[in-house]
Amino acid sequence: MPNIKSAKKRVNVIKRQSEENVPVRGSMRTAVKKATKDKENKSLLNDAVKKIDTAVSKGVITKNVVLITDNYQVLIVWKIILNKIKL
Repeated sequence: MPNIKSAKKRVNVIKRQSEENVPVRGSMRTAVKKATKDKENKSLLNDAVKKIDTAVSKGVITKNVVLITDNYQVLIVWKIILNKIKL
């Protein structure tokens, strides 16, 4: 535990922010798992991409983590194939 008052406050802020990130991260992971199990369902696929983008916009995960992650790349490929979008 820190001794300086501002450091003590910062510990509390970080703890609160981490707790706020839990539901966003959990819903994102659940959506990705559902989308990877049922590859033909477009609504699950779109939902997973939206949840990932929401997590990035809220700062729960970084953009680089998303781009590196295989699941996101696979989801985007499925979305392109299913919607037949040209790049």
